Amino acid sequence: MKKIFSIFLISAFILFALGTPEIYGGQEDQAVLEKLDLNKTSDFLKVVIGVSGEFGYQHFELKEPSRLVVEISPVGEIRVDESYDINAFGVRAVRTGRFKPDTARIVFDLVEALPSYEIIQVANGIEVVFRWVEDVDIVPPVTARAVEQEEALQEEVKKESHLKSISYGKRDDQLKVDIHIDGDFFYRTVELRHFSQLILDFWPVPILSAESLKNINLSGMKEITVQKTGPETTRIVLDFSGMLSSFKIDRRENGLSISFLSVEEQVIGPAGVMPKKKIVYKPIENTAATLTFGGYEVSDQVYNQIYSGNTLIFGFELSRIFARNGNHNFGVVVGVNYYKDTGSSTLTQEESTFTLIPYYFCVEYLLNQKQVVPFVRVGLNIMNYKEKSAVHEVSGSSVGPQIALGMYIKIPDLEQLRLKFYFKWMGATAEEEDVSLNIGGIEAGMGIAFGFNIL
Repeated sequence: MKKIFSIFLISAFILFALGTPEIYGGQEDQAVLEKLDLNKTSDFLKVVIGVSGEFGYQHFELKEPSRLVVEISPVGEIRVDESYDINAFGVRAVRTGRFKPDTARIVFDLVEALPSYEIIQVANGIEVVFRWVEDVDIVPPVTARAVEQEEALQEEVKKESHLKSISYGKRDDQLKVDIHIDGDFFYRTVELRHFSQLILDFWPVPILSAESLKNINLSGMKEITVQKTGPETTRIVLDFSGMLSSFKIDRRENGLSISFLSVEEQVIGPAGVMPKKKIVYKPIENTAATLTFGGYEVSDQVYNQIYSGNTLIFGFELSRIFARNGNHNFGVVVGVNYYKDTGSSTLTQEESTFTLIPYYFCVEYLLNQKQVVPFVRVGLNIMNYKEKSAVHEVSGSSVGPQIALGMYIKIPDLEQLRLKFYFKWMGATAEEEDVSLNIGGIEAGMGIAFGFNIL
């Protein structure tokens, strides 16, 4: 028992050093990019970006070549194809990939002229809608008039842009915010905090005349804050008392118009506590190979009179997840252990060795959390045993049940590696010449798991 207790003390120390795992996460917990659906009609092209879990996003435009970029974070897994050909409504193709470790980027490759588009925040992701009657890139002939227009346009761009005013109101049962900007500008949505705050940056907009609007209290909107974040960058923050389930941004010649399709009132629980949202954490890999070591104590009292009764046991196992439901995972495990003990008989003091090789098959349930993955298993063992001394040798096998529980601890910055701590009970009885020996017992230990995805 002393060795088993020592292993538990070492495990407890490691757990303390790692810190208490956080079971519930917040906005920083990683979402999953689930799907990318394309819906084309004669009037519009709609691209639905499906995201599960909490997320924030921003979008911006790039030129040379012309592109529209949508970035979503934090995203732990991308389950969509890398590229789709479209060639409609001014969109050549859409590409997906990872910009940073926790950021997914969706890039729309556009024709030279930027098509009209809307970006709409919905409950389970983002919708990007393109409306343009031209399906091909038409290059107009270069004329003297065209040169004059281009020169006039370049002069207009050189003028300093001016954020003049912000207005709001209800039209067609929708809350609308109009941002009036004179001159050329770019913009992007910077962040959506808990879906109740929309933040936009505008640049280059060096001149600011618009003022912040306080105490609005209209359709869930509380206030609009305007501030300079750089010499040519202006930030507008829209605060709401509820959750933004959907909105769209229309770019106009003199600024932006934002329509908020609905604002859901937040339900406050007892003592003003906000209910926790269901969070789907980044899934663990579907396959894992694990090396383990621990202490094993045989239950039989007669055995313990001859042998030490507890010593180290080593193991290797393969596990595979075959079903998932959110953070709930169901899988199967196969493995093998190796245990060897030495002792001597009470009367003759003959040296004996006892070797135990359990093979096992289990089904398991794993609860994926932010930093830990608790698990429980049930299954069967095939216990191959062998006892050998100078005067005799016996061997055989026995089948018995197994119950195990424990946890995996995720290692920061090493996503495929996990520490394992476990406690296991195995039952088995060896019978030789009318003598029964309970070779089952208790095992506790730790290990290192390497996860990977196959098939």
